[in-house]
Amino acid sequence: ETYYQYQKKHPEFSESIKRGKRPVDVEVENALLKRAKGYEYEEVHAEFRPKNKDDKKAKPTVVKRIKKQVAPDVTAQIFWLKNRRPDLWRDKQDVEHSGELNVKVERIITDKRPKE
Repeated sequence: ETYYQYQKKHPEFSESIKRGKRPVDVEVENALLKRAKGYEYEEVHAEFRPKNKDDKKAKPTVVKRIKKQVAPDVTAQIFWLKNRRPDLWRDKQDVEHSGELNVKVERIITDKRPKE
């Protein structure tokens, strides 16, 4: 019996698997959205300088806080829009033709038998 067959036979097991996946899916969705929009973060740099040469317990004496930005990611934006708004953003377009088509179609058959 395969894993998928077991899930079909035991729907409660299948549901518990789905419930377990949801929190991670939400976390990834949030990370994708954050990346699509861009964000700021702060880097903290600490320099440890001993007071003298023999000081073995150096403490951070200089702390620098640097604000950095991550630019919005166009690829993440495209992915998000194609999946969330396929009616507007998918690559495939539905084209409807209205009116009448008057095209004559001739059937051409080629004989590929060798000549005798």
